[in-house]
This record gives sequence, C-alpha cells and structure tokens, in this order.
Amino acid sequence: MHNWGFSPTARVGDTMNEHPASAQVFLRFQMACVGCYVARFCSLRDAANAYGVDEPAFLDALTQAAQRDSIEVRSNAKGENE
Repeated sequence: MHNWGFSPTARVGDTMNEHPASAQVFLRFQMACVGCYVARFCSLRDAANAYGVDEPAFLDALTQAAQRDSIEVRSNAKGENE
C-alpha cells in the first residue's frame, strides 16, 4: 500500500488535480476550496486553518481518498486488459 503522506505545505489546487477524489474530502469538511480561484496558491495547512479544520484528520482523510482512487484506477485497468 502506498503511503501518500500529504504534506501540509502541498497546494490545494495541485492536490485536487492529482487526486480528483480529494474534492469530496474538501466538501465533507465543509471547505469551499473546490472551484476557488485561490486554491492553486493555498496550502493544505492554510485551508485547514482558514476553515478551523483539524489538520491531521484532514490529511488522513485525503490519504484515504487517494488510496481509494488508486485502488479504483488499478481495478479499472485490470478490467480493460481482460
């Protein structure tokens, strides 16, 4: 299993671009980062602080979403190759 280890200094926009399922995490934590024009400048830590979100819980949720994304991509790739 890959340990994504999201850095609190990673940019919100980069995170959503690289891991589309992360958008659901932002929404679940009631953060308005999805579609925000400053997401490409904001770090994950900045966003967590701005919304009063527990940073470790938020980063853990992002990791879980990225892992689910990875599993789904591998499963889909296997199905296409059969």
